[in-house]
Amino acid sequence: LLDEMVDAVFAVGTKSNRLPERMEPQPRLCRSAAEVRACRGVKPCLANSLSLLEQVQIDPSIRRLLFIGVGCQVQALRAVEHKLGLEALYVLGTNCADNVRSPTALRRFMEAVSESPESAVGFEFMQDYTVHVKHVPTASAALAEHWPDFSASAGLSPDSPSLPLYERVPVFSLPQAQLKDVIANSCTSCFDYSNALADLVVGYMASPLQPTQLMTDSEQYIVVRNGRGKQLLDGVRAKALFSPVGSGGDRKAFVPGIVEQDLDGLLGVTPPRLWALPRWLGTVMARLLMRLGPTGAEFARSSIDYHLLRNLVRVRVTEGEMRAAACVPAHVRAVEACYGDVADRLTAKYTHARERNPELAKRPPPMRRL
Repeated sequence: LLDEMVDAVFAVGTKSNRLPERMEPQPRLCRSAAEVRACRGVKPCLANSLSLLEQVQIDPSIRRLLFIGVGCQVQALRAVEHKLGLEALYVLGTNCADNVRSPTALRRFMEAVSESPESAVGFEFMQDYTVHVKHVPTASAALAEHWPDFSASAGLSPDSPSLPLYERVPVFSLPQAQLKDVIANSCTSCFDYSNALADLVVGYMASPLQPTQLMTDSEQYIVVRNGRGKQLLDGVRAKALFSPVGSGGDRKAFVPGIVEQDLDGLLGVTPPRLWALPRWLGTVMARLLMRLGPTGAEFARSSIDYHLLRNLVRVRVTEGEMRAAACVPAHVRAVEACYGDVADRLTAKYTHARERNPELAKRPPPMRRL
């Protein structure tokens, strides 16, 4: 906007700055840098991000547009791009995996995960196998009581009200039994975690994360897919520091077990106590995996493979092999082949479980046709 590359920026802001609406999405058409900055922060719910495109189409002052979105939003945008009549369209994407299906489900998620859900303003599943939860500066009694589970910027203590607090919850300590049906069905049947149709993708999963770093301190990795993406990056290149992407570990020994544990909860066969480890033990597990598991680019690949395999099995089990064959893209089949018979074995496991217990077929509901 400041360099006049575009006339407007399409972003997702928040419904309100009041809690608990701080993480609920609201699509916005931004004309100033201040309006863009106001859209920063985590909005983990599904957002109808194309709802303002009609306004773009009829506004003669918008000839060049920057669209910021995740894979499903970008795919929908590309399908109607030719109808917008724009001189230039730039697409800046982020990686995406599992969005919460509704604001009500979001509140239920935060109540299950955080010691102080009423003060949470953002969260992210990070490379250290913990959920980083960002809280407003005014620490509640619950935050102070559980201070060992929290991290902060340098020099921050529970008595420092001027800086945000950060809670780290190991993924192994998440209460799976309380989190059923929180994630949108569309997200567990999506195969575009990497946001393949964006010009430039920015994310964190291939970046290193030090034990003392918070989600807002993490370096970001970038994927430039075409000339428009390079043009976007060139606009900020002088203001950024760049380093090669590292890689370590072996994802193929790690991914199948995580996929199966996640599917146990997703497809309704998980015992209520599975994964709900005490936080101290979950923290030990997370730190162990940080040392022994994949890192850098290999961690990014493991995250992509995990979501693709999980969703492949989910679609095969809940929709049937015929529909799965029609809607699963070729790149997913290529990933499936790298893991031998894992997908076939898991598909058989959950299909047989549903045949033995028809009640399991009710969770999650089948995919909806739009």
